[in-house]
Amino acid sequence: MDQILTEKINQLLRQVSLIEILRDSQKVVHRGGNQYLVQCPFHGGGGEKNPSMSVDDDKGLYKCFTCNEDGNIIKYLRVAQKLSFKDSISYLGKRFSIDVSDFFSSKGSKKAYIEKESKRINKIAANFYGKNLLSKNDEAYKYSNAIDYLKKRRIPFEIIKSFKIGYAPAYWDLLTKSLQKKNIKNSSLLALGLSKTKNNNRLYDAFINRIIFPIINENDEVIGFGGRSIDNTDPKYLNSKESFIFKKKFTLYGINIAKNAIMQRDNVMLVEGYMDVVALHKMGISNAVGTLGTACTEYHIKLLTKYTKNIVFAFDNDDAGIRATESAIRIALKENVNPTVSMPNEVKDFDEYFMHHTVEDFNILYELRISWYDFLINNMLKLKDDSLEFKVTFLQKMFTYLVLINHNVIIDEIINHIGTRLSIDKNSLSSDFERYKKGFSIDISHKKTSYTDTKSKEENASEYIEEKELIYLLIVNPNLITKCEEHLTLEDFNGKIAEELYIKILIANKAKITTDDLCLALDNKHIKEKVNSIRNNPMYTENVEDKIELAITKMRQRSIKRKKQKIIMDSQIHNILQGDQDIDKLCISINEIQSLNKNNN
Repeated sequence: MDQILTEKINQLLRQVSLIEILRDSQKVVHRGGNQYLVQCPFHGGGGEKNPSMSVDDDKGLYKCFTCNEDGNIIKYLRVAQKLSFKDSISYLGKRFSIDVSDFFSSKGSKKAYIEKESKRINKIAANFYGKNLLSKNDEAYKYSNAIDYLKKRRIPFEIIKSFKIGYAPAYWDLLTKSLQKKNIKNSSLLALGLSKTKNNNRLYDAFINRIIFPIINENDEVIGFGGRSIDNTDPKYLNSKESFIFKKKFTLYGINIAKNAIMQRDNVMLVEGYMDVVALHKMGISNAVGTLGTACTEYHIKLLTKYTKNIVFAFDNDDAGIRATESAIRIALKENVNPTVSMPNEVKDFDEYFMHHTVEDFNILYELRISWYDFLINNMLKLKDDSLEFKVTFLQKMFTYLVLINHNVIIDEIINHIGTRLSIDKNSLSSDFERYKKGFSIDISHKKTSYTDTKSKEENASEYIEEKELIYLLIVNPNLITKCEEHLTLEDFNGKIAEELYIKILIANKAKITTDDLCLALDNKHIKEKVNSIRNNPMYTENVEDKIELAITKMRQRSIKRKKQKIIMDSQIHNILQGDQDIDKLCISINEIQSLNKNNN
């Protein structure tokens, strides 16, 4: 087989999970770590009582000790699922979100060569940086300032060696010249972000006077670098620019070292920066990885689910870190992951935490980690706002998380917990969540509480069509704008776009305004093209007054229906949050509804 194709297959196999596919149809028993026993699909009709097929998910291999079938994930798909080799590759690409479009093409071979060469160059660069810390000159370290910095941060030699931490000297082009001497092209240095260029096209090092953290993927390949300034130069942290082999949204710092510990503990701590990861590992917490200081993505979570379903988010204890945690929780729930939160209260991050605390302190903090929903509730209670509107806003936020969970028992437990902590009737809260799932969404805007029924998409689509048609009728027949204004208010619009266009039409309305004047005022290419196509259409030029009157009537009917629904829902939510019936408020609501009914007749 072609060497390039072989390498591409091996790379693909490192990114997929055999056990995830087997779980679709077979009984799986976890034996610990990356070892599993699975019902063998190759004998007994795939329904044997005692699973006899051993699976090593890290290596991606299976072996049945009853029928002796063995192989990797591609062989499984070909034999058990009857897929061709190409279809197997295509299936794996779709299943695990991997680009395999160039897998069998010459373009793909070139791509694989560039990828392999890029990793080779990065490995050479990592060795260069590493030797700057390890080499001595006349019984003293050559770059003592870097050594002093690491000693000050209490980073032991074992960690430096394990993470291949290095140093980029305070010179302009030491790395660049070193790599050029090895016949590495300038274009490669620029593409990988190892070098930069000035206006005179002279190359210089991208990292200068920085502690270097090689970014190594789960296959122990160097794909990029992070540099930490040691002389207060901004930015404090500098990442390699994104390249053919390095994209931050796919990458977790320390995954190559942490993956075995993650599987053994069936748990991972996800932090933000390089030093947070290093700080945890130096204290023996070896199941920690970092997001390179960027936001957590679905790709980060998917990568971690190859090793565990239990993630502890331990981002920075500041506003940005709290927002990042909330976003990460949502992603984790979508991926059916169990998220918890651990955040040191008195310091910003774990790098700072271990400057003042011991591993015993951390163990206590870790045991006190909280559920994702308690994290959200705690942040809400810190604001000390007991208003009805604020509670409704928070419930809406919680509902957006709850709908991502597939297990009703878990949802019930969380709803009971929320009700207890916020003193809200649990049954009413559960009923309100059921209504939310069916299409009732809470819309808080302009400091007023309102509710929009999105249950019937067909009805809403029809309403928007009527509003849009009304806009076109007015543009083609501008002489009727004033008459329309007498019978229609902005509250009668439900579609924001149509409402904005209507406002612009009213503003543009003046004596002897023409259709072309309106098109010019609206400054919308799509509308101009549409109007040009319907100028002579009988639907927009005949019986126009009747059509406008019909549109206004339907829009007002729906507007009144929305207002009635808002009144009812206001009353319901009030009762849920207050826990009792407010007779005066209910009477006012009934009167408002009766008034609306009269206006509709």
